[in-house]
Amino acid sequence: MKNFKKLVAGIVTLVVGISVLAGCSNPVADELENFVNVQTVEVNAIYEEITAEAGTWESLESEEDVLKSVKDVLIPKTEEGLKLLNAVEVTTPEVQEIKAKYVKDFEAYEEGFGMMLTALENLDEAMMTESAAKLEEGITALNEYNAALKALAEENGLTIE
Repeated sequence: MKNFKKLVAGIVTLVVGISVLAGCSNPVADELENFVNVQTVEVNAIYEEITAEAGTWESLESEEDVLKSVKDVLIPKTEEGLKLLNAVEVTTPEVQEIKAKYVKDFEAYEEGFGMMLTALENLDEAMMTESAAKLEEGITALNEYNAALKALAEENGLTIE
């Protein structure tokens, strides 16, 4: 009977210890860390490819080269990134809000590059201006995403590099 009491006491201690450890976790911090370090790594790499491709435009010699860049690289990469980002599942409202800002960024780029393609194909200056405004919305959304991401990380004791 004495050994049975020790066994029960040991099990109760183990269960209480596990409960205390589980209670110490921060679901927002855990999910944000996973979102940044696992779930969006490929999306971020695609974003870098988009930025690099757009950075080549200064060296392109013709509107046809820009059109090819938009049609063959930027639109497909933006669509791929948006598809991957939409597949990311997050559960905490705080990280859902962060994800929504990143999606907004990609959606603005998708629409802006689509408008740009149409403008280039039709030599439509007005639409080109509209596409530039839509791409500017994407930049603003990215800045909002980055600021919110940094703030949420700091609130939860994480550092964004």
